Amino acid sequence: MALQNRWFMKWIIVLTLSVFTTFSFASPCETSRTPLFEHKLVKAWETTICPGHPLPLHIHATPLIMISDTDANLVVKFDNGKTITLKFLKGVPRYFPESISIVSHRDFDPGQAPYHFLVFGLKGEKYVPNSEDKTPGITT
Repeated sequence: MALQNRWFMKWIIVLTLSVFTTFSFASPCETSRTPLFEHKLVKAWETTICPGHPLPLHIHATPLIMISDTDANLVVKFDNGKTITLKFLKGVPRYFPESISIVSHRDFDPGQAPYHFLVFGLKGEKYVPNSEDKTPGITT
């Protein structure tokens, strides 16, 4: 019986230490936008959106291209009450015209893990996709 109790206590200690280590060294998530570069044609930034911590209400004055580092379902809640869910595939760019971006909105992460995006604001000539555009993954 003493051997069983000793094994049980060792197992409890190992389990407790592994849980403590996981939670104490996990980096806290901060929803943020980090500028990367800007010039006359494009502005680039990295966006991190944490579960339960949306980006503040904002607009984009130019068309956007967004690339996610993971498969993601981003929930966008517009100031007018409309809500849409955007599906992102890892590494596949998505194009958003100015007509969509100019409406004030908040971006939410409905998942369990943070989402990370590279975002490119197109400031120069406006790119308008057409039926002959064969760029993979660019959708409106």
